[in-house]
Amino acid sequence: AVAGVITGLFYMMIERQQRDIAVNQAETTAKAIAKQVQAERSVYAGDVIGKLKKEGIPIVPQPLSTFRSVEGGVPLPASFVFATSEKVSKGGTHTMDLLSLWNINPEQGARTAFETEALKFVAANPDKVMGQVAGEGHEARYYQVTADVASAESCVECHNNHPKSPKHDFVLGDVMGGIVVSLPIGQAFTTAKLNAITST
Repeated sequence: AVAGVITGLFYMMIERQQRDIAVNQAETTAKAIAKQVQAERSVYAGDVIGKLKKEGIPIVPQPLSTFRSVEGGVPLPASFVFATSEKVSKGGTHTMDLLSLWNINPEQGARTAFETEALKFVAANPDKVMGQVAGEGHEARYYQVTADVASAESCVECHNNHPKSPKHDFVLGDVMGGIVVSLPIGQAFTTAKLNAITST
């Protein structure tokens, strides 16, 4: 009986260690993805949209649902991220999203209690992230929220001047929302169980 208890405890310890390793790897990957999203959005907003506006080239910034059908339409910086995420998510890997406590698009507000809490957290702590594992078994996913900081004047102007914006005093460097990255982690958890069984 004692041996069985010891074996069970050993199994749980190994599985927990393996799960923690998987979560830590997912956290590192999510941070890298969020950093890439931030860089791409900053370049697009500043060096593309901002440049075209300064040069007086007629463009019509549009949300994701309409920019393809509008003459001269270009995606808003947030829509650019959504369009990229659409293509990435079709591969069944990670997803990306931009959510905000001050969202203009009704669909881009917090959808869960975790997202609400995380958006509030990164707004108060822009140099930190907040993560959570949701779901069980093969469907388990790791979610991480990183602060979405206003890095281009065009983003600030758009939100401050938009009639549906609930906030009109953003300045460069302000947290405007959060970058939400989701990664599948169920397979890693299954592997953790198998490794624990093999080791015991």
